[in-house]
Amino acid sequence: MAASQPSSSSEFPIPPQPTPGGWQTVHYGSVSLAVPASWPVYDLNVQHKRCVLFNVHAMYLGQQGPDALCPAHAIGKGEALQIEPLATANPATISSATLATTVADVPAKVNPSTRLNHTFIVVLANAGVVIHVSYKQAPNQARQILGTLQVSAQSSSTPVPSTSTSTTTTQKGSHVQPHVVNPPNEYSGVYQGQGFDTCAAPSTGAMSAWLSSPYRAIGIYIGGANRACGDGNLSSSWVDTVTSNGWNLMPLYVGLQAPCTSFATIDPNQAAAQGSQAADDAVNLARGFSLPTGTLITFDMENYSRGGSCSQTVMTFLSAWTQELHARNYLSGVYSSVSSGISDLISYAGSIQEPDTIYFARWDGAATTSDSAIPSQDWSHHQRIKQYEGGHNETYNGVTINIDTDQFDATLYNRAGSSTHHMPGFSQFGTDRYQLHTDGSIWLYNGSPSSWQQLDNNPLTVAITADGNGGLYQLHSDGEIWKYVGPPMSGNCFCGWQRLDNNPATTAIAVDGKGQLYQLHNDGTVWLYQGPPMTGWQELDKWSGNVELATDGLGGLYLLHSDGSIYKYQGTPYSWQQLDNNPATIDIGADGKGNLYQLHNDGTLWLYQGTPMTGWQELDNWSGNIAFAADNVGNLYVLHSDGSIWKYQSTPMTNWLEVDNNPAAVAIAADGNGDLYQLHNDGSIWLYQGPPITGWQNIDNYWQTTALSGAY
Repeated sequence: MAASQPSSSSEFPIPPQPTPGGWQTVHYGSVSLAVPASWPVYDLNVQHKRCVLFNVHAMYLGQQGPDALCPAHAIGKGEALQIEPLATANPATISSATLATTVADVPAKVNPSTRLNHTFIVVLANAGVVIHVSYKQAPNQARQILGTLQVSAQSSSTPVPSTSTSTTTTQKGSHVQPHVVNPPNEYSGVYQGQGFDTCAAPSTGAMSAWLSSPYRAIGIYIGGANRACGDGNLSSSWVDTVTSNGWNLMPLYVGLQAPCTSFATIDPNQAAAQGSQAADDAVNLARGFSLPTGTLITFDMENYSRGGSCSQTVMTFLSAWTQELHARNYLSGVYSSVSSGISDLISYAGSIQEPDTIYFARWDGAATTSDSAIPSQDWSHHQRIKQYEGGHNETYNGVTINIDTDQFDATLYNRAGSSTHHMPGFSQFGTDRYQLHTDGSIWLYNGSPSSWQQLDNNPLTVAITADGNGGLYQLHSDGEIWKYVGPPMSGNCFCGWQRLDNNPATTAIAVDGKGQLYQLHNDGTVWLYQGPPMTGWQELDKWSGNVELATDGLGGLYLLHSDGSIYKYQGTPYSWQQLDNNPATIDIGADGKGNLYQLHNDGTLWLYQGTPMTGWQELDNWSGNIAFAADNVGNLYVLHSDGSIWKYQSTPMTNWLEVDNNPAAVAIAADGNGDLYQLHNDGSIWLYQGPPITGWQNIDNYWQTTALSGAY
């Protein structure tokens, strides 16, 4: 059960306040607010590189630039203020302002979770602005600042900052309706390699430039009472773009800290409740950024002095954090210093709910997840991340970012070489149906609802794929590839699997309609299995920009590059034909008849008709398209961000039939019989039997289902 949210009744409304002596009044469009005269005022329309930091006293006018120079590790909150245009504000920010109230007698929408993130978010529709006012421990001065709010009679659609100190009269504005973000579902997988974290999400351009770096993972701060940076570039579209380009994401939440520190701190008498509330807030924020269930969310618990009630309070808080994340079907992580939070987690093991992953700080420059202070048997199954170097600048392709550097061996949110919102391994050419659970178990559908046979239960399994010749394969987080040869598991015997490879560089596997098995490595190399096991792999390509494999029913193999270009294998190693080069491409797929499709980041869907580069026909241009599925008999389906599913009726652009409209749908798949399936965010699986909308049969409802697979 989700923890109850703190009451907002004592926080709102905020009454008008006179401007205190020694304060300055600053105007932004039709809005004015007063702040202490000692605070600097920064015009972000002029200072494009200025980072908005809520841990120092300052007033920021406008929107933070996409390439602002933010520090890697800025923690804590103090009293600070930002006013930005509503028209360009982050949709997740706007959608958080759900409570109708008044601020200085001006009607507004505000965020009801102020006590969780220590920031007032005030949306003024008529004035066209969003106001952010942060505070450290008590909101007194933040409320005082908001009490000086005045709105002039003339509103500006594009607010312009002014440093005038004159006072304006108030004008009541109307309410703004929050933008609702429906979170899609993508898959998490184990990432082993280097990454970095930084205070604010870099621009998508910067992330593309950094594809030349050794990093493929990034820690991104999404919220919390001690989060110093704002959302900046972070949005659901940012998440979709960077994951499409091959980045792994680790959302970080920096909430209340140990009571023996100088930050905004946990109340020892409310530690469990506050831990649960923080987890609920983190989940709500994650969903606003399209980070679905199954994602690892890590709590940032800064260094503190261990011992006594301080340690007990922190452990109670973090135990509740983990329990609530699990109740909401998210994975729990904890970041802390080895000398404080991590040591306490080890000491309290068995008496608290332990996190799924630890993220420990030891700035010794050693890129490893082993540490002498952490027992080797603890968090040993791809459950560790190490921050081995603190804030410093690095530059790639002319783009400089201040980062902390990390070594990862953990489950992160990523594309994992498979297409977004697909059910990985569900082949459109065969009739067998499989599902993969988050615990690594694999199940075969026996033909009747809720009738599934277990084939394996290895916790290292991260992906499955199947062909039309009875072949089922699984990929382990350590890179091992196994083929199912039977029989099904019996008791503790899992004898029916043959190992084909054990390369830790493997990130994805795929099979085609002819039963050919391929693997993709993290260096972009592509390999074909020719037998025998372990040694019988032939290299087909070695381009570092390869991010996704796609196969069809006729033996065709396709590659998607990180720059959006698409290539088709010509039958000879290293011989590939370029079919397109559109940087908007985020996904490719093919069907049993050899038809190739691509999905763009604007939702447009295209069919290849045979002429490289120019021979693409647009089939749909709905911006809400987030996935597609094609089967063995030529049927094509798309999934919208609102959960609706549509079938192509042969006429481009206009002729699509809606077959369902359930907002719980997060992925779709089709098989060799022409059957269509959908996966819901509660793990349930549904088979389409017709008619549209009502003709769906529930064939399983296990919440740990993370992927479906069918045979070619």
